[in-house]
Amino acid sequence: MKKLFTVCIIVLSVLFLQNQLYAAEWPSGKITLLVPYKAGGSADAMGRGLAKYWEKYLGVPVIVDNRDGASSQVGTTIYSRMPVDGNSVYLGCQVYFSSNIITHNAKYQFDQFELLNIQQEDPIEISVLNDSKYKSAKALFEAIKNNPGKLKCGYIAGGPQNIAASILKKEYGLDFKSVTYDNGNSTRTALLGKRVDFMIGNSGGDISLAGKARILVILGQKRGGMFPDIPTFAEVFDGKQFAPLSVTTFIAVHSDLKKKYPERYEKLLKSYQQTMDDPGYKKFLEESKQNAITQNIGPEKSAEQNRAIHELVKKYKDDLVVKK
Repeated sequence: MKKLFTVCIIVLSVLFLQNQLYAAEWPSGKITLLVPYKAGGSADAMGRGLAKYWEKYLGVPVIVDNRDGASSQVGTTIYSRMPVDGNSVYLGCQVYFSSNIITHNAKYQFDQFELLNIQQEDPIEISVLNDSKYKSAKALFEAIKNNPGKLKCGYIAGGPQNIAASILKKEYGLDFKSVTYDNGNSTRTALLGKRVDFMIGNSGGDISLAGKARILVILGQKRGGMFPDIPTFAEVFDGKQFAPLSVTTFIAVHSDLKKKYPERYEKLLKSYQQTMDDPGYKKFLEESKQNAITQNIGPEKSAEQNRAIHELVKKYKDDLVVKK
């Protein structure tokens, strides 16, 4: 009996050491960063820049896999069905992530994703051309109220800009004509061509309008982005708080990874945090002009903000016009 007990102890010890060794060796192959958008866009640029520096701390290649389609639903569905083993990471964008679940019956659930960080928050804003007669947000809003249904506003259908437009109409009684577009370039082209009187955009894209257009106000709760001197809605309108909107891009893993492979989750999180602190990566962010919208707020705060966005999409789901 004593001999059997000794043998059992030895076997268990060997198995424990094997597991520890296996855990220490992971990852042994490539890590896939799934980006549910086509190559060349802003989300792809963020993913590729991150991957290049992240692999330094993971010790293996991080390969970007672009799977675009249906406002990110195609790629997100693919990721949700990938093995929960830590060998794949997901890059997502709000509000498209939530709107696909809430308004388009996506085959995945909100709680299937565990955020490592909301890495980018790009403010939503109202812009007019430089020669516009509306020199301030107050002047623009007054003109809208005095000319109900006359002024035209351009914005991307189905995105945070769409929700911002709904808030302006429903919460603040602004009656303007909505002209929706599939992307930011089309929206900005419409403004430049004077097919709309003003537009709702985001600073990362609207930087291309520098010298041609003016930003009047941030439709959010904090200054930031490419234009830190632009006042927030609350600053312009006597403390009235706007919803916490932005073009939000996050890094996530399968939520079950924490339970199934806690050591792998911790390794991914730690290596990601190391990447965010890497001097070379910080220099890259500055040179690529991503630093103005980049942040490192961690899993807990990211989860809280992501949930708030999800609830906002629920509230305005009937107003979202998603073009596919």
